[in-house]
Amino acid sequence: MKESNGEYIARIDDDDEWIDKEKLKKQIEFLEKNKDYVLVGTGTVVVDEYERELFRYLGPETDVKIRNKILNRNCFTHSSVIFRKDEAMRFGGYDEFVKTKHLEDYDLWLKLGTIGKFYNLPIYATKFSLRDNSLSSKNKIEQFRKDICLIKIYKKKYPRYIQSLIFNYSRLFLYKTFRFILPNRLRSIIIKIYKVN
Repeated sequence: MKESNGEYIARIDDDDEWIDKEKLKKQIEFLEKNKDYVLVGTGTVVVDEYERELFRYLGPETDVKIRNKILNRNCFTHSSVIFRKDEAMRFGGYDEFVKTKHLEDYDLWLKLGTIGKFYNLPIYATKFSLRDNSLSSKNKIEQFRKDICLIKIYKKKYPRYIQSLIFNYSRLFLYKTFRFILPNRLRSIIIKIYKVN
C-alpha cells in the first residue's frame, strides 16, 4: 500500500475473482460522489473448490446497518472492497502484528469506520472460494478468538457491544465443539445462514 500511487486501494486474494466487469468503476463512482465514505464493498458469490456455487449473499447496505452488525461479524468480503488510501494510511494501513494476524482486513475496516462511513453496493461482484484447506479455514479458532479481542477494543466506537460479545463467544464454543463432526455440506449450510443473515 505504501508503494501505490493511486487514490484508492482495491484488494483481491489469489483464490477469489471479480465477476462484475464494472466493479471498480461502480465503486469509484460511489466514492467520488460520497466523500464522507471511506470504504465500499459488494455482494459475493461463494463457490467450492470445484467452482460450484454454494450460495450468494449481499452484505448490509447502508452505513447504519453495517455499524449495527460490524462487531458481530466482518461485513465485507476482503476481495470486494475499495477504500481510500490516504485514510487507511492514517492508521498505517494493514496492521502486521500478531494480534491481528488473519484478520488484518477486519481490523482496518473497524479503524476506518471511526473516521468515515461504510457502504455495500447491492451487486454480486466478487467470487469467493470456500475450501477446507484455505488459510482462513485452517485458522478459524484463532480468528474467532481475535475477533473477540477486536470487539473489546472497539466497544465504544460501534453499537451492540454486549450482543456481539455473546454472539462471538457462542460462535467460538460451537465451532470448537462441532467442527470435526459436521459434514462439509452441513458446514456450508451453516456458513450460508450466518453470512446471509
